[in-house]
Amino acid sequence: MLPWDCRVIYFLTVCVIPRHNVLANDAAWRALRQTLRRLDKWNIYCVLVMPDHVHLLSAPLERELSVAAFLKWLKRWFNEVYDFPLERQW
Repeated sequence: MLPWDCRVIYFLTVCVIPRHNVLANDAAWRALRQTLRRLDKWNIYCVLVMPDHVHLLSAPLERELSVAAFLKWLKRWFNEVYDFPLERQW
């Protein structure tokens, strides 16, 4: 039996559509780091940036926080900072 305060950890993958090499550069890494600092209600344990997607190990500080909200703000804040090519989206 697990204790009630047991944390959940999510393995998330966020892809660029259409799949293309737009994240394998210093500007994308800086933008992602800045974005993740803003997501202060989540613990980020590991991040792996690939040319066309990002892998994350993350856990909410409160069990009620949703992954959908995490991804919404991740994408929105990243897009504000990074000069995403117009034909690309998450």
